[in-house]
Amino acid sequence: MVRSTKDEALKPLPKSEFDLGWDVVVRLKEPIEDAHRRKSIRYRLTLADADPSVLFAPGPGQEVRRLDDRRAEVVVRLLTPEETGRHSSDPRNAELPSGSPTEADPPTEADRRPNNYIQSDDPGVIAAAAEALKESPADKTRTLSDWEKARRLESYVHRTMKRDGAPQGFATAGEVAKNRLGDCTEYAVFLAALARSEGIASRVVGGLVYMEQAAGFGYHMWTEVFVDGQWVPLDATLGLGAAGPARLRLRHSNLAAGEMASLVVPVLQVVGKLQIEVVEVE
Repeated sequence: MVRSTKDEALKPLPKSEFDLGWDVVVRLKEPIEDAHRRKSIRYRLTLADADPSVLFAPGPGQEVRRLDDRRAEVVVRLLTPEETGRHSSDPRNAELPSGSPTEADPPTEADRRPNNYIQSDDPGVIAAAAEALKESPADKTRTLSDWEKARRLESYVHRTMKRDGAPQGFATAGEVAKNRLGDCTEYAVFLAALARSEGIASRVVGGLVYMEQAAGFGYHMWTEVFVDGQWVPLDATLGLGAAGPARLRLRHSNLAAGEMASLVVPVLQVVGKLQIEVVEVE
């Protein structure tokens, strides 16, 4: 953070301007074909000056094994209620700790309540959730599960939002409900708020995601919802109905303390220092 005068802050950027989305991209030697629809990807991470197993900690769908002071192996899997448990018998994962700390990481009240960013009590958010879950003829004969609701909410955010600059750096869910503008941070916060308005615990995640146009990993934010006794990632920016393994999780937050900018800090810690090798793709 830098204190500046208004005149200095509004000066035109030089030609070599910094772009967080592109300038932090970690390029791969070879692109990953159809990356976001894979079942699992095994990565080997190398950091120039730190232990990657500390920064890239285990989390929902992500398993981490420390190799040495500068290297770690990370397995990221497509995680949905349907997929849970299907990989538990894979002998290749015998040395990897569990990446779905369900019992050790239950939702808190702060994961359910509205706050200054995830404004699940905002009238616009509540109306948007009702619109997203509007009953269809097929719904009259059954009750939607929380997972079905969450996927419909993800699809709704993806369909109704426009990838464009938000009025401010990190917009709140209430603002997004009005203008439907933003990038991955606004998509993630809006989906989290819609979920909470429907009684589903949620939080946002900062990390790296595979960018096909760059053939590398860049900064991204997505959402996790607590359904069927576990945290499950969803990505409204992509809108695929499930968040695939072409992502590396760094840190999550329920934003109760309003620390949105702090989700960017771990990414900046690895800029220019991280190497990513794709070991195996399923």
